[in-house]
Amino acid sequence: MTYQAGPAPAPRSNTGAIVGIIIAVVVFGCIFITAIMAAILFPVFAKSREAARQSQCMNNVRQLTVSLQMYVQDHNGQFPGKDTVWADVNFPPRTLICPTYGINKGNGYGYNASLSKRLLMNTGLPQPQLIPMLADSSTADHLLNTTSDIDPRHLHKAVVGFVDGHVEQLAPSSVTNIPLP
Repeated sequence: MTYQAGPAPAPRSNTGAIVGIIIAVVVFGCIFITAIMAAILFPVFAKSREAARQSQCMNNVRQLTVSLQMYVQDHNGQFPGKDTVWADVNFPPRTLICPTYGINKGNGYGYNASLSKRLLMNTGLPQPQLIPMLADSSTADHLLNTTSDIDPRHLHKAVVGFVDGHVEQLAPSSVTNIPLP
C-alpha cells in the first residue's frame, strides 16, 4: 500500500487578524477623541455651572437686602441688632444658602455688624450706596466685622448687598465701610 498525499492545505488568511487590529484602532481612537473632548469641555461646563451659581447667589443677596430694607422701614429706620438679625428678620426660606458655599453648610452670608441698631437717617450714613449691608461670608457668627470676613467664593469675588438696595460682585479689597466709622 502506498501512501498518497492529500490535497494541499489552503493558504492561511490573515483577514481576521487585520479586522481585529482595525477594530482595536477604531475603539482606542474613539476613546482618545472622547478624552480630548472631555478635557476641552469640562472647564467650560464648570465655568457655566459657577455662573449659574453666581446668578442664584446674587438673587439670594438681592432678596435678603430687600428683607433687611423692609425691616428697617418697619422699625422706624433702625437696623436689626447683630445678635438677633437672623432671627428678627423674616428672610425668605432658602435664600440664606449660597449654592457655591454649599447646601449642607447653612447660612452663607454675613451681616455688617457695625450697622447693628443704627438709625438709617441722621446717623452718619450719608452714602448708602457705599455701605455694605451683607455679603458672602463663612464666619461662624455670620457677621462682617472687617473686610477679611468677606468670602470671595465666586471666582475670587463676593456678592455684596448695599444699604441702598443694589447688589454687586466685588473683590473683598474693593469693599469699604466695614467697620463703619
